[in-house]
Amino acid sequence: MNKIALPLFRTLMILLISFELLNWTGFFRFSLTYSWFWLIFVAVFSWIMTEAIITKNKKVPIPLSLFLVSISVLLDASWDILHFYATIHNYDKFLHFFNSGVITYLIFIVLKDTLEEADIGKFLTSAILITIGSFFWTLYEIEEFLEDVLIHHRQIRLWDGYDTAWDLSMNVLWCIVMTLILWKIMEKKRSIG
Repeated sequence: MNKIALPLFRTLMILLISFELLNWTGFFRFSLTYSWFWLIFVAVFSWIMTEAIITKNKKVPIPLSLFLVSISVLLDASWDILHFYATIHNYDKFLHFFNSGVITYLIFIVLKDTLEEADIGKFLTSAILITIGSFFWTLYEIEEFLEDVLIHHRQIRLWDGYDTAWDLSMNVLWCIVMTLILWKIMEKKRSIG
């Protein structure tokens, strides 16, 4: 399965980034809600991070991880390219909620052995997962601000304080929910095995 999943993931990322680059340079003229720069940045960053994770950690379930990252990146691109943000009520909230879960899951997979060896308890382990997941989304919101200020020189990506607060709330909430789900799964595995 790994031999199929990884080439498919890489092909998807190459096609997506190529499409985004061709639009950014003006070769294609698909309209967009926000910016091609951000979509390219997300796709490239996600690809690099995913490759680093699966290279460094041999225990990562590759097909599932690649599927989740692919869905996450495609949902983000669809949000902009298909104007879902403007046409589907609360799509943005769903996206923050879902993507926070994916990131928390990947952080858990990467840190699982280290956290188990540290034996720091469920509460502190949960706090670490939630904090790291939330940190990534705080960086996301900061990027929106910096992109508007440094690239667009006007407010495009960052809507208002209310939207940002909602986004961050959804991110933290799903980091918490995913952490609880992961603990339940781990407890079931321990009770069975």
